[in-house]
Amino acid sequence: TYSSFYDAMGMTELSERFDLTPSKVHSVISKMIVNEELRASWDQPTRTVAVQRAEPTRLQSLALEMAQKCTFLVEQNEKLMDAKVGGTKDGDREEWGDRRNRGPRGGGPKGGRDRYPRNDYNRMANRK
Repeated sequence: TYSSFYDAMGMTELSERFDLTPSKVHSVISKMIVNEELRASWDQPTRTVAVQRAEPTRLQSLALEMAQKCTFLVEQNEKLMDAKVGGTKDGDREEWGDRRNRGPRGGGPKGGRDRYPRNDYNRMANRK
């Protein structure tokens, strides 16, 4: 429901916001109340819709919990993929074959020579 956002809504405000006549707003809101799409009631003297506070149903609570867990799983999966592929925090992933900004031998701006001599590098790569 909209109770977490609104306590009451004025008919003139709704009419202006949705570019409808006040009678059309009254008709639509009344239909939503009758169809139980909106938990509210009309306050005739002030011409406002009083939205009733309602706790979420068990199904709504479980759906929210599941959505939060799915979001967590997606974030963890993205972090895992970034670590595996070599991406950055910004989401720019470096492809395995992408050698841009890595120098002539793929090890950095100096060409990879600053970390291992050529023979030691080959031994380290074949150690797996």
